Amino acid sequence: MQAVANSENLDLYEVPTIQIFIEYLYMKYKVITLQWRFPVYIAYLVLYLLSIYLHNTVEQRFKSAAAEVNEVEIPQNEPV
Repeated sequence: MQAVANSENLDLYEVPTIQIFIEYLYMKYKVITLQWRFPVYIAYLVLYLLSIYLHNTVEQRFKSAAAEVNEVEIPQNEPV
């Protein structure tokens, strides 16, 4: 297969045996990808969405806390 891949002769890919072998290898690769990599991608997606949600939640809390601090009146010391 390495020799076929490195060859400049594209007619080799028209050989039915080579086509069947490539399709077989692709099927095996697709199964491995779906069984092993897809769950990892889903986990990455969940963690990404969770980090966005947590970032927005924390940002909202900081903004509301800052607004509360700005509303509190600080008594001024009067000179005696």
